[in-house]
Amino acid sequence: MGRVLTNNMDWIRIVDLWKSIAAAIQFNLRLLYLEFFTMKYIINFFKSKYLIALAAFCGWLFFYDKNDVPSQIGRRQELQQLNARVKYYKEQIKLTGDELNSLQSDPAALEKYAREKYFMKRDNEEVFIIE
Repeated sequence: MGRVLTNNMDWIRIVDLWKSIAAAIQFNLRLLYLEFFTMKYIINFFKSKYLIALAAFCGWLFFYDKNDVPSQIGRRQELQQLNARVKYYKEQIKLTGDELNSLQSDPAALEKYAREKYFMKRDNEEVFIIE
């Protein structure tokens, strides 16, 4: 049939087990009660005039304001493009500065630069340009 309970400790364990089961059931019922009333309040909030006003306000801000979301996205892309251009021009300034320093310090580099860029020549030379 089953096990025969012989001592008092077995009864205490069984009573403790039933108490813990009852406490868990009671806790779960409290959670269900809270979830039911929380959902009820949420549903009532979504039916309220405050939510409609909030949705209209957010819609106005997102689409019709002068700082609306599409404009902000466009401005952010434009800012990224401008930052890329700034980076490019800073690199060009650095390269030009290095080239200027080499032209000011080395006469051979100055002569090479004048011959290549401006097709300059000495008096006793002839220059042939082949493209």
